[in-house]
Amino acid sequence: MKTDHADVLATAYRRPGRTLVALGSWAKTQTPVRLKIDWQALGLDSARASLYAPPITGMQSERIWKLDEPIPVEPQRGWFLVLDEEKREIAPPAPAPAAGPES
Repeated sequence: MKTDHADVLATAYRRPGRTLVALGSWAKTQTPVRLKIDWQALGLDSARASLYAPPITGMQSERIWKLDEPIPVEPQRGWFLVLDEEKREIAPPAPAPAAGPES
């Protein structure tokens, strides 16, 4: 597993049917990257797979990327991504509570 940018590295931790991808940036600016994936080595179907960022408090918000979509990586930051064939939907954020009457 590699990215298309020399300053953003990817490490893959493979299990049957699922791969954890850790992205880390040494770039000085936000860098959009695409992953170079060896589908045969991972045993996944590229037509059914997606990249999912699970919510991690203080690190990353929940997000899903299509495989051809660039992933924005902030300088000195990264992402933990799950690459698998599971269908996921992200719930929209809850609306802010309405302001009450002033006293």
